[in-house]
Amino acid sequence: MYNYDIFVSYKHNTYYENWIFDSFLPLLTKMLLESIKGTEPRIFIDKDSIIKGSDWKQKLSEAIAYSKCMVAIWSPSYFKSDFCLFEYSSMRAKKNDLIIPFTVHDGKDFPDDAKNIQQIECQNYARTAEYFKKSKEYYEFECKMLKWSEQIADRIESAPNFDREWLKITKQNLIKLKELENNYKTIF
Repeated sequence: MYNYDIFVSYKHNTYYENWIFDSFLPLLTKMLLESIKGTEPRIFIDKDSIIKGSDWKQKLSEAIAYSKCMVAIWSPSYFKSDFCLFEYSSMRAKKNDLIIPFTVHDGKDFPDDAKNIQQIECQNYARTAEYFKKSKEYYEFECKMLKWSEQIADRIESAPNFDREWLKITKQNLIKLKELENNYKTIF
């Protein structure tokens, strides 16, 4: 059984992080409320969904397995982050078309397998300045977000039946991630 409709995957400590929380997520949540027929969307985002003191890596792993789809905010730094790659590869292992990527950068440095996934381009809308919410671009962003939220709602509605094997896949990927971290510690 799914616990979440959407798992939000993004790189921390980037220029785009404020945009994600101040513009992107509030608008997506409001639009999804309409697109999924008045049902409150169940969205996992690490900062809001993981209780302080929890094993956050384990919580990420479980949340991926228990999410219907992933909304990923892609930038070059996303694909240089071991944690983002863990999230991405874990969701891809479930089913390739469960990832809805929003790009906030041109994408020329993205891995080839990511380039093959249809992306939603947000380069013109990933702005953090105060005036952005009063700009013509923000109005365009709102209009497009309505269309995008309908596509996400369709993905949520068409998600495959929950498969307990996904828990094993995400746990295996988490073990690989921890091994990678241990290798870094021995090198440095």
